[in-house]
Amino acid sequence: MNPKITDLSKLRRTLFHELVHWAHLKGPSSFRERVTALASRRTSGFTEPQLILYKAPGLLYDLEVRGMRDDWADINGDEYAGRVYRRAAASLAVEVPTVHLEKLTYHSSELADYLNHRSNRTGHRSWREAFLTCLDPFLPSNPQP
Repeated sequence: MNPKITDLSKLRRTLFHELVHWAHLKGPSSFRERVTALASRRTSGFTEPQLILYKAPGLLYDLEVRGMRDDWADINGDEYAGRVYRRAAASLAVEVPTVHLEKLTYHSSELADYLNHRSNRTGHRSWREAFLTCLDPFLPSNPQP
């Protein structure tokens, strides 16, 4: 965490993002397995291209930032959820839950825009599918007794 973040909404989003990393990597293996299965299914057979990843609107990351292309893109075209790190197994899909669940810190109307967003490539609500898959371990749609 950058201690120089003064924007409260950015600080909230960053903190939430990092807490989801912790839950993903240290939480129940079933959560990791579901996220990995989602990423594997949706990126099967893909190579690692440079993705459209924004540090800030209109400012791309460096060329060495790579990932698995899919319909991870959000409303702004940012594909950060597909990022793959060189030192970690690609199957960890470590940015999938963080990028999708950090949107819970957004205003409800902005979150609704994301949930209703249709992929420019397929026309499907792929972002919604990933969001709900990542949310389900925390708020299961079919809770176990």
